Amino acid sequence: MDNARSKWKRSTGELVELILIPDFNHAMRLSVLTLLALIFVSTTGCQTGPKVLPSEFQSTSTSTSTSTNSPDANTETASATGPQSTAAEIGATPSAARPTPQGTPAGEGVLTDQVGDPIEFFTGEFIPLGYAWYERTNRGYILVYAGEDAHDPQQGVVTVMRSGTIWDPIGSRHETVMKSGGLLIVDVKSERLILRSTSGSTFYFDVPAGRFVDSLTEIVPTMTPGPTITPQPTIRKLVLDDAPDEPIQAVIDEPFNTPLQFFIDPEGDEDWHVFRLRKQADLVFSLFALPEPFGIEVYSQTNFVKLGGNDTPNTEDKSIRIPQAAEGYYLVRVWGINGAWSPDTPYTLLVTQD
Repeated sequence: MDNARSKWKRSTGELVELILIPDFNHAMRLSVLTLLALIFVSTTGCQTGPKVLPSEFQSTSTSTSTSTNSPDANTETASATGPQSTAAEIGATPSAARPTPQGTPAGEGVLTDQVGDPIEFFTGEFIPLGYAWYERTNRGYILVYAGEDAHDPQQGVVTVMRSGTIWDPIGSRHETVMKSGGLLIVDVKSERLILRSTSGSTFYFDVPAGRFVDSLTEIVPTMTPGPTITPQPTIRKLVLDDAPDEPIQAVIDEPFNTPLQFFIDPEGDEDWHVFRLRKQADLVFSLFALPEPFGIEVYSQTNFVKLGGNDTPNTEDKSIRIPQAAEGYYLVRVWGINGAWSPDTPYTLLVTQD
């Protein structure tokens, strides 16, 4: 078994290979990818998380958090081992808008390990290495991962996700012409990435152009923006969803010890949030200030095991406690019980660690 395949072998079984059909339309392809990703995670126990840079490529980032008291709530206690990955929480102010992930400033964005992994990682096609690069744009965001092909560790790969286009959240894939190993983002000048391969070669990737270039100074035209996802006609006001509707789409970590406000809107909406725990601690997931009967569930992201939940059909505060939770990733689902929703009043979610 080669190096790339070895990285995908898990203690629970052999490598699972998933084949994608390239000519699906966008909606069908996204549905299939989401399903396959969940199957892959549940059957292999595959971990997500930051990929550690070799020492010569390491960059540092800081993490901040502020301490608040959890509101009184009916608390459910869950006993679980939880996932096993090392990461840092991000610091952010309370807001219904998704915050820019914390990281090291680089060009027009930040180098960060706070954004999870791309779909190609879950489907067994791509292994991200080092830090991702995130840029906030007028359209939303651009997220770039560098790494290697999962079946050929000599093939360098860059994956780019652009929000509001058909490349969100699937991403566009770009391979190096010369095979010299996996890629790491080591620096950024404006929106041009400087990448180092595992064999020591240097590459440049121009984000606006969406392709590799020969140098930092080569002038290339900006790519034609990708087709946007056109909303379907509706008889009610257009709702800009404020949180991912699927667990696979929850890629930006939420901050601990910070009240977060989101909407369950429209009817049938559900929200998924991801939190990353830096070290073992007691966790309390609190849902309060409910305008309608909403429920809460907590899952381990590693194997998608449910750790606790409360679906009592009332507007009382709900809370789930996980004592001695292991470091790693935790998913939170919030939804309207019996079709409840509220277009005008948000719920509040607070996750604290002791």
